[in-house]
Amino acid sequence: MGKVLFIDYFYNRGHVNFNQIHINALIEQGYDVKVVIHKSLARQLTFPTTQYALLLPEWIRKREGRHPILNRILLLITLLYIQLRISTNKYQHVIISYLDEVSLGLIPLCKDKHIICHHNANNFTNKTKNQFLKRIARHNSFLVFNDYIKEAFLEHGINNVSVISHGCISPYAPALQKVNIEINLNAYDFIVFHPSAKPEERMIHEFTSSTVLADYLFRNKILLLFRTSNPQHSNSDHIVFVKQYLSTEEYIALMQKADVILMAYPEKFKYQVSGVSFECIANHKKILIQEHPALSYCKQYYNYDIFFNSTEEFIKKLDFLRTHSEAQCIASPKALQPNYTNILKER
Repeated sequence: MGKVLFIDYFYNRGHVNFNQIHINALIEQGYDVKVVIHKSLARQLTFPTTQYALLLPEWIRKREGRHPILNRILLLITLLYIQLRISTNKYQHVIISYLDEVSLGLIPLCKDKHIICHHNANNFTNKTKNQFLKRIARHNSFLVFNDYIKEAFLEHGINNVSVISHGCISPYAPALQKVNIEINLNAYDFIVFHPSAKPEERMIHEFTSSTVLADYLFRNKILLLFRTSNPQHSNSDHIVFVKQYLSTEEYIALMQKADVILMAYPEKFKYQVSGVSFECIANHKKILIQEHPALSYCKQYYNYDIFFNSTEEFIKKLDFLRTHSEAQCIASPKALQPNYTNILKER
């Protein structure tokens, strides 16, 4: 099937699962895969040391916080480091796991790459990044997660775009650690959890100010739990905000305890997919989503209407899920595995 060099030069702890999914898929589809990734991220993957063509040192990793100039310089240094240490000519295919337009536009590594775009379609409105995207497109192809994202590239004259599934993580193992939050989860009969740390603020305001919702949650012993660093005041003891940092184990424990996963993303969430949505499929979790065009792909994975547009509609949909056990996820994680066989062609 050919030799593949899989490169993630952008240090992002949130992409560990994504890289695991896609590298696994390539291996299962018969490719001889070698990986370039930051050393500390490699420790979180499950591959043997022989899988790695190059481990990037800690000193060139991205810095946390707002350091845009420093981090851009570090990205350029990272690409130069890869270019000096790796001969891409040894591989039939090169896949870039995450795209920063400016750095890869300045130091392209090689031609004929397959570049996975996570939220880059948002950057067509940025004059500089738009120019770099079009420069990169001259000699490479882009991979996006659905037709909605692909359409944004086509509208800007970039046609060498293919759709690849995001893919699902493995189901969570039973949680070994209890959640250390100041609330007794066992006091509730039903739990709704919003795992993304940046929920849509307008919706939260509507929920916290609704006496109808507060009464419904109280009567049915339902907990509505938000993970956010920006909590709002609520008159209901059944609407709770978790501000603290959650360990991976605590996050998984809350996902497992939840009866319904809530997704309400801000308007600026565009031309990307939600990793949470694929976690829900992997773990067969029911979901409710505040209607959003970027999340329309989720409706094909469930046998009920997952979208709501108001507090009243949320209550109605939630009540339906509480009383209809047949409402469920119908997607198969296996069927959503990324398939590279039709994308990677022998050169």
